Formats: sequence, C-alpha cells, structure tokens
Amino acid sequence: GPFLNRRLTTNLAAYRTDWSNMQVSLQTPTYAYLGNAGAARIQGIEAEITARLTNELDLSFNGMIQSAKLTADQIANGSVPSVSTGHTGDRIPNIPDGTLTLALDYHHPLSRTLTGIVHVDGNYVSKSFSAFHPGATSYWQIGDYVVFNARVGVRAHDWDVYTVVNNLTDQRAITTASSPISSSLETVVTMPPRMIGLNVSKTF
Repeated sequence: GPFLNRRLTTNLAAYRTDWSNMQVSLQTPTYAYLGNAGAARIQGIEAEITARLTNELDLSFNGMIQSAKLTADQIANGSVPSVSTGHTGDRIPNIPDGTLTLALDYHHPLSRTLTGIVHVDGNYVSKSFSAFHPGATSYWQIGDYVVFNARVGVRAHDWDVYTVVNNLTDQRAITTASSPISSSLETVVTMPPRMIGLNVSKTF
C-alpha cells in the first residue's frame, strides 16, 4: 500500500502451486516416451516497491525468491528409472531460485505539451539447472546473469516516441537448456542479442 504521502508504494505476495501428473520423459526396458508422472510444488514470495525520489525521478524494485521441487518420483506404471529420472526433493529444471529488477524513471517537462522520458532497468536472474540432479548426463548450470535495458523519448497527450535498447551489454546468457527425448544432444536457448529500435504509439 501507499506510504509517506503516496511517495512510497509497497506490495507483497506469497504463492504456492501444486503440480501433479507432470509431462516428462519416461523410460521402459525397450524404449523412451513422453508421459505423465510425478508431482511438484512451487512456492515463493514476491515484493514490489516504488519510491518517488523527487517529482521527476522514480525508483522501483521487484524481487522474487522461490522454491521449485518435486514432491513425488517421476516414475509411472511400466516405466523404469534412468539416470535422468527426477526424485522427490529434486529441483525442477530451468526454474531460478530468484530474480531481481531495479529501474529508474526520469520525467522532465520539455514544453507545455511534451515530456522527456528516460528509463533504465537492470534485471538479475539467479542460477538454475538443466536437469533434476547432477547424476543426469544433461546436467548444466544455467543463468546467474544480469541484463540491462534502456528507453529514451518524448511523450505528449496522445502519442509518444521512444528509442529502445534491450540487452545493452549484449549479454549472451543461456536461459533454458534441455535434451530431446532419447538424445545425447543438448538444446539451449540464449537471450536475444542487443536490440535497438524505435517505438511509436498513439491513442485514439
């Protein structure tokens, strides 16, 4: 809620998700297939704080910490465990323990009808892993990276124009990784490279 004559706003949320019959790779003595097995619990806390430092400068913070673990073994009737099978207590792949975002927004009148806008944000993603446990052949660390974005432009009553730069430092961090079923290959997804663009919008 708002504090200090609405110059400070805070929000706090807690969540829990119970997930059953997950879609997973299963193994029989003769072949592998995609099926449903196991269960998991994802729970965490998220906080958001916005502070008006001056009449023209705002600072915002968003942070999240979470736990994502299996609550049941990923074994179905007729399947057999393999080195990549997830067991109770294992971390769910590709889900970080936490994220953090800090942003600055500067607004300055340029004329009676135009306002200059500058926005900068930094986003931290903690590490995660590509498989349930170190015994899996496709177990890799992912994440633990920071990416910066910026936006500069002008705003009027019913239109705005911005120059946008995403991934300022051209970070090439891996965001997810996995192995296709019955394959020794590793498939990874990386963050998009630096992108510079122009954003024009108008309201009617």
